[in-house]
Amino acid sequence: MVLPGMYQQHNIILYRDGTTQAAQASIVVERTLKVYLDENLAAALTCSPGNWTELGIGYLFNQGLIQDPGHIKSTRCDEDDGSVWIETFTRETLQANNKPASDPQTLLNNENRFHVHDLLEWIAELDQRSATFRLTGGVHSAALAGNGQGIMVRYEDIGRHNAVDRVLGHMFLNKVKPDDKCLVLSGRIASEIFAKAVRAGLPLILSRSAPTMYTVQLAEQLGITVVGFARGSQLSVYSHAERILFQ
Repeated sequence: MVLPGMYQQHNIILYRDGTTQAAQASIVVERTLKVYLDENLAAALTCSPGNWTELGIGYLFNQGLIQDPGHIKSTRCDEDDGSVWIETFTRETLQANNKPASDPQTLLNNENRFHVHDLLEWIAELDQRSATFRLTGGVHSAALAGNGQGIMVRYEDIGRHNAVDRVLGHMFLNKVKPDDKCLVLSGRIASEIFAKAVRAGLPLILSRSAPTMYTVQLAEQLGITVVGFARGSQLSVYSHAERILFQ
């Protein structure tokens, strides 16, 4: 499914095999989203349109500006203006309701296991559902998958960080427990993406592309399973292979 406004048609000149012809191309739309936290501008993000509340929440969570869903008082999205407003309870209100800020999880000791066939099914489904990429070649995909649940939510965005922030924003808003969940990606697993998954408490990152060496080193230290080059009937496990059931 392609969200309305994700791309537009544009007239181009196509050169092929020595000849030119008039054609149309599908081009991704780029918007600016202003994220407000308690009426203060926290960020202006260059992104794809749609699902802006999830993106704003995910961004604030990954920046450490919000730490618990119970801290959020209200959210409001203005699609015409390209803004999302997140209001939180005051510190005094949180203390009165016994809702202290929670520290992000930095070391995972998770005994959940994932079957290799499920991982390959999840990456295949991510590819199959990446309609905007097939039309434009201009977006990244990120999804959340779970044991016995398959792909639970999926987003596309011109920025790979934005796609991941949308997934984690969905998790945050819906209080999804991360223990048996997997972050599924279309692109490279760089250390910044890895850090987002760790902050969300996810034990496994799966991608059709490659990780960086720094990501693999961090994953070994923190107990995270990193799986890359998942395509067709093969994949490569770079860290903590004990979390994968191969038979």
